[in-house]
Amino acid sequence: MPPFTDRLGLIALAFFVVTLSGCKPSQPDVAPDANLTVILPEFYEYLDRDPPRRNKIKIDGVETILSPDLSGKQWAIKAAPAPGKDSIEVELSFWPASYSNTFRYHTLKLKANENVTLDLTKPGRDKADRFEAIYFPTPQALIEAKMNLAGVMDNDTVLDIGCGDGRLVIMAVKRFKAKKGVGIDIRGELVALSAKNAQEAGVADRCVFRQEDALKMTDLSPYSVVYLYLGEDLSARLLPVLQKTLKPGARVVSNTFRIGDWAPDKTQSVTCTNNYGKEQTFQLYLWTVK
Repeated sequence: MPPFTDRLGLIALAFFVVTLSGCKPSQPDVAPDANLTVILPEFYEYLDRDPPRRNKIKIDGVETILSPDLSGKQWAIKAAPAPGKDSIEVELSFWPASYSNTFRYHTLKLKANENVTLDLTKPGRDKADRFEAIYFPTPQALIEAKMNLAGVMDNDTVLDIGCGDGRLVIMAVKRFKAKKGVGIDIRGELVALSAKNAQEAGVADRCVFRQEDALKMTDLSPYSVVYLYLGEDLSARLLPVLQKTLKPGARVVSNTFRIGDWAPDKTQSVTCTNNYGKEQTFQLYLWTVK
């Protein structure tokens, strides 16, 4: 048996170990993820474009590229809010067509082990969808055909929705003598390019270019000719403001895409060389406001 003093040391050491184990801070419980089922809209992938057009989802800023196999289907994942929060932020970036990137936003509350379904086929309640139309330069011969179809004259005020580099507005005022030309585009760099091109063409005094979201326009009454090249989904969203605010006699011309269920007064086919050096036939549609 150890001497008495050694036994006291062993007892003290044992007491110290027991005390430490009893006072050890408890580890926080890690909350399990929620079971999240995401219903995705239909989308397409365009890997041959520059840059490639892919579909992506961000959950609290963490991005995942969506496989084209998930188009129009359900996607089951695990998700949990960041520490101190009870909800996640979801951003979907998808291509319902090759000419328009749609951004959709949702805020979703989650609890541990909860089964939750998020329907991304519909816009969020707190934040509207955002759209980015792709800039596709219109061939010069097609711009001229648009002018002739609408019958642009010197008393017209022309609006080009999605003006790109501004060539349509510039031709309207310079060659067809329109009183004024206005171009809007959601991309600031294209608005700046349009203004520069108008300055170089000597018509800056009769051209106005603005960075603006076409879907937020509420009054088109100042314009007698309106041009669109936006795709069916975006054009259809503009139908109410076109029909309700344009004055009788105003003309609307759309390149390639119809505008909702509005029956055109005239359709014209135009074949010309596109920007890839190939012959292409475009459909132009004309409406005259009654």
